[in-house]
Amino acid sequence: QLKSVGTDLDSKYARTKRATTAPLATPTLVNDPLINRHTVALRGLKPGTTYVYAVGDGSPNRWTESAEFTTAPAGAQPFAFVYMGDAQNGLDRWGVLLHNAYRARPDAAFYLMAGDLVNRGAERWDWDSFFEHSKGVFDRRPLGNHEYQAKEPQLYLAQFALPRNGPRTIPPERAYAFEYSNAKFIILDSNLDAAKQTAWLEKELAKTKAMWKFVSYHHPAYSSGGNRDNVEVRNLWTPIFDKYHVDLALQGHDHAYLRTYPMKGGKRVAYGARAISEGGWRWAAAIFILGNLGVSGSLVFYDSMLPSVAKADETDRVSSAGYALGYLGGG
Repeated sequence: QLKSVGTDLDSKYARTKRATTAPLATPTLVNDPLINRHTVALRGLKPGTTYVYAVGDGSPNRWTESAEFTTAPAGAQPFAFVYMGDAQNGLDRWGVLLHNAYRARPDAAFYLMAGDLVNRGAERWDWDSFFEHSKGVFDRRPLGNHEYQAKEPQLYLAQFALPRNGPRTIPPERAYAFEYSNAKFIILDSNLDAAKQTAWLEKELAKTKAMWKFVSYHHPAYSSGGNRDNVEVRNLWTPIFDKYHVDLALQGHDHAYLRTYPMKGGKRVAYGARAISEGGWRWAAAIFILGNLGVSGSLVFYDSMLPSVAKADETDRVSSAGYALGYLGGG
């Protein structure tokens, strides 16, 4: 929201970038059925640098309050990020949890969500609520993933600018990859044909030199209830996770918290099992996480790179209702 105040940015150092504007029509709304979405691509930024920005309409006295973001480091440095499952509904309560996470870990470099950001992805009032309750956090930290209702995630794609470096076998911005510090992040779209993303997934993991590897997608390969496992995802993608030593698979969909034991070949293996790779020793198995906010109000917290050994029965799944924040560091 623009305020009738001048920006507090120092005009001596500030640069102005003109936005690309596109109409966003939602005929089902009575109020504001047509709004404009403004997008600015910032290029040539320095690594490891904090930038301050404000948004305005070009006049001297109509600007938002300033916000800030920090670019990725040039090399390997420890870092934190927050992972969440479905926000989906109860967004007012979710907003409280989100801001608690931000206050607890203001050092988090970015937020990653595993889908179902809202309950009705084709209805803009859900998105208005999502952005209203996340302001003060997501205008300072980036986030990402996918959102469907009906056939296409039109409002999701219209409101986010995502990397377009995914597989050519599916539409752009549905799957993508990025590196931060010494970690590789791969986002997959389990709403689409998993087989069409498999070759690209393997190529991305094969070429990276990153020490840590994270994959995120919506429908769980291992869920908090065995009858809700996504067999296609598990059969097509997890063998590739095993082959390239993926460390964590970050999942959504089920409104519960789950952390598996280390899994390889569909079976539990011991904590601390190691394998040798080009970058040195690696963990030999992936841990699958399901940490959903949603109506269950659960969130997941990790305070070191190595998860503690779970005290549980002799199954492959550790499941509980939980409240936590996500932290993972590089090393």
